Amino acid sequence: MTVTIDGKEYTTTVTDNAWSLEVPASAVEALAEGTQTIKADVSDEAGNPAPQASHDIEVDTEAPSIFITTPIAGDDIINAAESDDPTDHQWYHHQR
Repeated sequence: MTVTIDGKEYTTTVTDNAWSLEVPASAVEALAEGTQTIKADVSDEAGNPAPQASHDIEVDTEAPSIFITTPIAGDDIINAAESDDPTDHQWYHHQR
């Protein structure tokens, strides 16, 4: 079986209809921002190829934004009174 990621081919073996593949971290880190297509090609023992399979993934290298809408009191320390008020501090995580 051959898996193609970013134009690079990685080969693995199918055993009992299962397979796994280790891709170097450097290859994953090198993926460009945006949509990337991963392709897989496999053939049986006689060399007959199966239809190529492909799957699109979205690469997002930009860190998400975090907004603090209700800041902690001016000392930036949550004291006993502030910790007893669960509505006093709200955190939002924004994923692009």
